[in-house]
Amino acid sequence: MLLTQLELALYMTVTGKLYRKTTGTKIRKILLLLLVLILIQSVLGTMVRMYVDEISRTLHYEQREAWLADSPVALLFHRSFSWLVLSAVLFATWYSKRVPAIKKFMHRLTGIILLSMTTGIVLYYLDMPAMAQPLHLLLATLAVTQIIFLLLFTRNTTDLMNKVK
Repeated sequence: MLLTQLELALYMTVTGKLYRKTTGTKIRKILLLLLVLILIQSVLGTMVRMYVDEISRTLHYEQREAWLADSPVALLFHRSFSWLVLSAVLFATWYSKRVPAIKKFMHRLTGIILLSMTTGIVLYYLDMPAMAQPLHLLLATLAVTQIIFLLLFTRNTTDLMNKVK
């Protein structure tokens, strides 16, 4: 995931998209909060994945319905925390209507989060279908990448004022 973010920063630097739009300080703080929430969610998801890997190995990669039979605490936190992430991204998307330059990117991020939650629900309630696992991981990576893009795409007005001085 880190390599993807570095490639994104390099691409934005080369194409001249780095810090192209100026926004207020508040929207950048909201984006940073979203990034922290999604990173926490990713750590919780990684803990769930480690648990699933251990159980699946024990069951010789069979009996998929039993992989989450004894739900680990990390799974309960991961599931519950997703609602906080969704609430935060919905608030950020609502708030971004004041910043037209990033509005479409926030809508894209909201869609990614909703799809990620949907794949998580599918994983849990449909006994861990194999196709949903990499899709869930891909969507989580896209969410982080979208937020990093927004942070790299924007600069806050105080940064701009400091440059002028």
